[in-house]
Amino acid sequence: MIVTTPIFEIIKNKLSNVELDVLCSMKNYPIIENNPYINNIFTLKKSILSFFITIVLLKKRKYDLILGLVFNKTTKIGLIANLIGTKKTIKVSISHTERNNLYYQLFNILINVDDVRFSKTMVEIQAILLSRLFGWNYNINEVKQGIYFKTDDDEYYDFIPPKAIFFNISAGNPKKELSLDKNIELIDKYMTQYPQNNILLHSAQQDYNKAIIIRDRFKDKINYVPFINNILEICKIIKQCEIVISPDTSITHIGATFGKKVIILVPNKYKIQREWLPYCTEIEIKLVE
Repeated sequence: MIVTTPIFEIIKNKLSNVELDVLCSMKNYPIIENNPYINNIFTLKKSILSFFITIVLLKKRKYDLILGLVFNKTTKIGLIANLIGTKKTIKVSISHTERNNLYYQLFNILINVDDVRFSKTMVEIQAILLSRLFGWNYNINEVKQGIYFKTDDDEYYDFIPPKAIFFNISAGNPKKELSLDKNIELIDKYMTQYPQNNILLHSAQQDYNKAIIIRDRFKDKINYVPFINNILEICKIIKQCEIVISPDTSITHIGATFGKKVIILVPNKYKIQREWLPYCTEIEIKLVE
């Protein structure tokens, strides 16, 4: 969801009178809940009843255009688009050459971005797709990620040490995660490489025990941030740090949004694709044996 935030601003800047609604998951909702360029946010919940209630609410909006910005689950998004759209609704998604015969049953327009798919980041790809849809000139200077807080909620956390390095050990895909010993080795390395900085260790709930072992290994030399369920709270913490180190791309996108140096930890057995790299920030990719 973070990589999609630039197009909200682009749309509203170029089409100021348009009403812009967003359908997202509950997990992604905090990322956009304070976004000033969005008129209404609808969430997809897991229960069947909640799903159909949301569909009914969306159907009443009588959309002129529905834009499905997904590379995966295109069929699902297409079915939803047809459930909530009217006969006049223009439904748009991304072209997939090998499946376009199916997707043209669900969408009116499929935008081809194959020429930039593996040479640009997802942030850029979506902005280029938007420019091709509306016939606008693509301007890289208009592409800006944004995470917004409530005006009275952008607080300063006292527990974050000065010149903090946000070191995250968890990932949505377990294959991206490093071993306990490798995390300890890397923290030791970065403590030597950045002696003026302080490590702020973070983990997901399922990696709590691993994080405690790492914290105890370094005793009072590093700080540990307990599991935080709200991604917006993690954003606030990262905003206050200087460097972000993580095997998880969603965390690195947050760092990039706030202009932090990002170090991506990539196991040698895992291949990271260009499209999921952070946008417009200093990046270092660390391949780990």
